[in-house]
Amino acid sequence: MFNQFHPVHRVVLGALALALILAQAVEPGNREVRPDAMAAERDGIVFKSRRSLMGTEFKVTIWAPPDKSGIAAQALGEVFDELAGLEKRISSWQADSETTRVNASAGQSAVPIGVELEDLLNRSLHWARKTGGAFDVSGGPLFALWEEARERGTLPSQEEIDACRALIGYQHIRMTDGRVRLQKAGMELGFGAIGKGFAADRAAAFLESKGLSNYIIDAGGDLLVKGRRGDRSWHVGVRHPRGEEFLARLEGGDCAIATSGDYERYFIVDGQRYSHILDLRSGLPAKRLTSVTVIASSTADADALATALFVMDASRGLELVEEQPEVDAIFVDDNGKITLSTGLHLQGDRLRLDRP
Repeated sequence: MFNQFHPVHRVVLGALALALILAQAVEPGNREVRPDAMAAERDGIVFKSRRSLMGTEFKVTIWAPPDKSGIAAQALGEVFDELAGLEKRISSWQADSETTRVNASAGQSAVPIGVELEDLLNRSLHWARKTGGAFDVSGGPLFALWEEARERGTLPSQEEIDACRALIGYQHIRMTDGRVRLQKAGMELGFGAIGKGFAADRAAAFLESKGLSNYIIDAGGDLLVKGRRGDRSWHVGVRHPRGEEFLARLEGGDCAIATSGDYERYFIVDGQRYSHILDLRSGLPAKRLTSVTVIASSTADADALATALFVMDASRGLELVEEQPEVDAIFVDDNGKITLSTGLHLQGDRLRLDRP
């Protein structure tokens, strides 16, 4: 019988919940730069703010020297406006977004799209091909089916699953000359497994355009870490999927970090845990691993790969990671075994990123 469901954000939230270890806390509900969101330090100022976007909470922390404090304060507000505009254009949850219009025309005509959605789709299709469909943005109907199942507390039937699977397949997404067409009526695009990361990359590009290069962007648990906090490194902690303690702590490093796992959002039927992360190839929740954390140069890539690797067999997932020169990963299986890719070294709880 159904007895437990832990809801969180509708976009994928990593099970190795990533926690920023920062000296100053952001005040709850803070949306604008205010005095209590600024921390003066011996060599600069730390600015922080947060806003609800894309079904989760985005947090931005910027360190700036005194001569750039005004630029940082203004950019902190503007970057959220940039993200809100991006959400309106690409989110399938927005009534008049480009993605919504594409979904509404599935099986019919091609729909013109902007450069952002084209970039997002190209990146999504790249990882769909690389992972053999373990990552696929065409799974909208299946995710809706399982969301209804969670609300009822019962499993969907095999017939319902098969009907949804017939509408899934990145191979049926056609892009030509700035237009996209979904070949099957009923297909739906959804970017829950890459949209946050894509947005974080866009936010970083905006900050860099303002001459700001020391920041952390936290997109609902997906992190983009850049530069330093003055004369100190940023620190990121990775919590264990089956406990509150830290599995690893990473100091510094210009990198993106994303996690997928089974403990933040799931429901239980007859003693069996069912994750929110689906294997679209089988139509069932993935359950080979407990969590996967990916470290990459792009948050969109880390976001997509964290989902794909969680779905894939661990050995094949590790092979795929080793084929990518700027990607590393931590795998935790259901027995608690930890496997690291060759670019990572764990000593106690200290994680070192060692790339050529």
